[in-house]
Amino acid sequence: MFCKYCGTKIDTGVRVCPHCHNVLDDGVGPQMNTYRGVEGASTLRLLAFVFALINLILTAFCIIPLCWTIPMTIHIYRGYKYNDPISVAFKICTLLFLSLIAGILLLCDQD
Repeated sequence: MFCKYCGTKIDTGVRVCPHCHNVLDDGVGPQMNTYRGVEGASTLRLLAFVFALINLILTAFCIIPLCWTIPMTIHIYRGYKYNDPISVAFKICTLLFLSLIAGILLLCDQD
């Protein structure tokens, strides 16, 4: 017997074509079968969704610090470009929240 949708040779009595996964005996036309032959595929997709959702939430929390790191970086640039004073408190905040190396370099700067 041959599949009426893809022409693959199949065993007699098979309800779903193993090649194109179309249902063969309902007479409605080609319909994709939800079962693809892999046990636990829906569980894997659920786990992938859960991990993607967790990553989405963690990424959203990473955007929040970006809101203060951009102005801090601009303030450091202005201190460099226009020789604006940078306070010790700002240097410590840079050390803690922006960049360890940048904070150390600013604290070593005596200007």
